[in-house]
Parts: sequence; structure tokens; C-alpha cells
Amino acid sequence: MQDQIIELIGCKPEDILHASGRTGLGVDAILEAIVQRIPAPKGDQMLPCRRWYLTVFFNSFRGIIVYYRILQGNIKKGDKIKFVSTGPDLRSHEVASSS
Repeated sequence: MQDQIIELIGCKPEDILHASGRTGLGVDAILEAIVQRIPAPKGDQMLPCRRWYLTVFFNSFRGIIVYYRILQGNIKKGDKIKFVSTGPDLRSHEVASSS
């Protein structure tokens, strides 16, 4: 399988991460590789916030949970967030960072 991946995308054997979505094997290595290999956005934190929404879902215990990537600016706990497509202004209750 590894040889087929190398042939298909032209990577080096050490660039291949072995993982299983079913068992969870290697997921930590994938997340660490994302942090190490993908550069952080180069936006200016002093400009108005711009973000790219990755996913939005509802949790019966916590309410609406939104995962997004900040492209410019910043968000802090308690900041007002407007969802343009649906209209309401909401407050951020928890903010986590991957950096």
C-alpha cells in the first residue's frame, strides 16, 4: 500500500502517516503533522476578524458549537459573533486555540 501511495502522489516514505479512522490509531500523529507542516495564517490581529467556518453542530449539553479557522483578527471569550447567513448575534462562551 505504501508503494502505491508514493507512486500516486510522489511523496517520500517518511511523509506517510499510518492511521485508522476506525480504531483511532495514528490520529494524534496526523493532528501533530497538521500543526507542524501547515503554516499559520498571516493575517493581522489588529484588523477586523475574518474567519473560515469548518463545521457547526448542536450539542444537547453545550448548545451550538462552531469550529473555525481565524484568517485575520482574533476572538476572545465573551465577544459578540454575528452569523450573517442566519442573522442572530451570539456571544462566544469558550475559545480554544491550536497554537
